[in-house]
Formats: sequence, structure tokens, C-alpha cells
Amino acid sequence: MLHTGKIILALVGFLSSWSAWAHGSLVPQHGGRVVETEGVRLELVAKDTKVDLYVTDHDDKPITVTRASAKVVILAGGKKLEAALQGADGNLLSGTTQTPVGDDFSAVITVSGLAKPISARLPAQH
Repeated sequence: MLHTGKIILALVGFLSSWSAWAHGSLVPQHGGRVVETEGVRLELVAKDTKVDLYVTDHDDKPITVTRASAKVVILAGGKKLEAALQGADGNLLSGTTQTPVGDDFSAVITVSGLAKPISARLPAQH
């Protein structure tokens, strides 16, 4: 009976990990940071003053955002930076901040103009 329990436990563990792979992974495609919310993945790429946001579904298929917009509030080094992003091309929203962002930041992202509004939070990386 103990042997059967181990097999069932191993099978449950395998199936749980397999289902996480079934809908892609949260691996950045553009060198940014990824968060998933409401079945939509947002990849935020902040370099110097440029802020890009790539939008995909949970299978990593691009979602067209040419008519969408986004607001990104970034907290970096004790400063609050804001960027208004506009649809640039395909699944890319793009904008700028007044000062460079840096590597260690947290962000709140709000996207509008899609089928439903989307909000997400990226915690700081340490």
C-alpha cells in the first residue's frame, strides 16, 4: 500500500508541474520582467528612459494593442516615475519617463483599450 501511495504522489507532482508548462512560461521574451494577470501576460522592459510593454495571452501569443494605452507607475530609488504608453506596433506599447529607471524597481501597470482593463503589479527585485 505504501508503494502505491508513493506512485500516486509522484504522479500528482508530475501532473502539477506539467500543467504549469501547458500554457507557456513566464520567461521574458524581450529581456524584461513578466507578470500574468487575468490570462494576459505583460512584459515590462525599462531601459534608461524608454519603457516598453509587450502584451501576450497565457500561451505567449501576441495580443494586438495598437489602439490600447497604458500607464506605468515606477518606484525606483525612492522616486516615483510615470510613463504614458501608446500602442506602437503589434503587441507593443511604448513610452518614456523623465529620468532613467535603473535596474531595481517596482511598478504598477494599468492597460486600457483592450476587451477589459488590466492592472498588474511587479514587485522590486533584490
